[in-house]
Amino acid sequence: APLKDLCQWARPLLHANHRMHELKNGLICLKGGDLAEEISVSGVKPFVQEVYQLFPEEYFKEKFVFYVPLKA
Repeated sequence: APLKDLCQWARPLLHANHRMHELKNGLICLKGGDLAEEISVSGVKPFVQEVYQLFPEEYFKEKFVFYVPLKA
């Protein structure tokens, strides 16, 4: 699903006062492909980690983990 939809669906399920270690509660998702437009349209600024940096296998070359902190 597009990042904008994922954020909208997840927001009612997340609670701002919960934390896991130093991270605020938020949305974590696996995304793939060229995501520049999807991020732009979403209205959020996710932290992005390339999965290929962690798992250097061909399958993971265009896969990313997104973390979008919940706004209080």
